[in-house]
Amino acid sequence: MTPDREATRVPGTAAENPPFEPSIVPRDIGEATVAVAARRKDRLDALAQEIGGDTLVIEADITDREQAIATIEQTVGELGRLDTVVNNAGIMLLGDAEGAPLKEWDRMIAINVLGLLYVAHAAIGPLLKAAADSSRKVADMVNVSSIAGRRANRGSGVYNLTKHGVGAFSNTSSPAPRMAINEILVRPTEQEW
Repeated sequence: MTPDREATRVPGTAAENPPFEPSIVPRDIGEATVAVAARRKDRLDALAQEIGGDTLVIEADITDREQAIATIEQTVGELGRLDTVVNNAGIMLLGDAEGAPLKEWDRMIAINVLGLLYVAHAAIGPLLKAAADSSRKVADMVNVSSIAGRRANRGSGVYNLTKHGVGAFSNTSSPAPRMAINEILVRPTEQEW
């Protein structure tokens, strides 16, 4: 792979979150090589076919620290570098705190916070190395969040907490100026909200 080509890892891709598919996953990747990772391999295979080009499919559960690390290592090992990471995995389980199943809270924290952190931690070294070799001298990490990280609503307290955490991490963790960590907020339309 030449330094001009980018290897992008998209954990928890739109294959896991179909409503966000059109805006998250590139359709014309040009010379880039894309790696997609998520739990559902059948959806990843379909997504890879739709993306076309050189797409590396990795079946992984990013809530498992070792799988998150292995995914980054496999991406770098097979594609030669990592220029951009899009952390898109997430789940929203709503309900009042009283009587809420703690398993739902654990699941949201595992996916929305820990999974993102495991991927971010594993990716920082390869991203900084790619930044040093690129003409831009910058690598990118994009963490997908939600307006719920900025505005709390009744019945969504734990989800709000997790998305606020995504924003806090994204806004304070960039090893500037060599790596940009950005937060993208997903905002529902008025009709959906």
